[in-house]
Amino acid sequence: MSDRHGRPRRSVGWRRQLSVILLLSVGGCGEPGDVSRSTAPQAPIQDPEENASMDDVPPAVGPTGLECGKAMPEVSGGGLTLTGTFPSVISSAEHLLSGTVEVASAGDGVRGVVTPTADVVLVRDGLVATLPVAQDSVGMEVELGPGRVQQLVGQASLAACDPRSGGLPVQPGAYEVYVRVVLTGDDGSVVESVGGPWPLEVT
Repeated sequence: MSDRHGRPRRSVGWRRQLSVILLLSVGGCGEPGDVSRSTAPQAPIQDPEENASMDDVPPAVGPTGLECGKAMPEVSGGGLTLTGTFPSVISSAEHLLSGTVEVASAGDGVRGVVTPTADVVLVRDGLVATLPVAQDSVGMEVELGPGRVQQLVGQASLAACDPRSGGLPVQPGAYEVYVRVVLTGDDGSVVESVGGPWPLEVT
């Protein structure tokens, strides 16, 4: 085939075909970075400590717990001698039983930190009837040598710890008063001392 000048025309069909082939080839090749490819979402990396259950946390080690309606722990010096001074009769309308507790070393001497006041509970028929009142978390340093005595305040709530009582005072009758002092030594050791009983009549 010739143009108007009589020169043969060049065929451009092969160029168009090659362009189509190249376009198809490029469109069909998937590169690793091709955004058209769908990739499965990856789970975020989590810190193993964040996945730890509360059940995995070891229980705190501390003094014997006082449980309402349970037996009072046996009297034990625990390195300290406790002497309580409390009224022998009190009205349930008073709400609080107040007294003093003298703390002395049962041996050569002790040194450490105790709570500002002694824990005081009422016991009836061998079972805990009231629980200690809440205390300030700030401790008090004590150093007891032979023959030296530290005096602490002791207060007991007269509210019955049984939840069925609705916070009402304990029933009138005969009770026993027990005290507890927990001493944390300089080496971190915890020594629990329980003293009593002393009789109390609630009217």
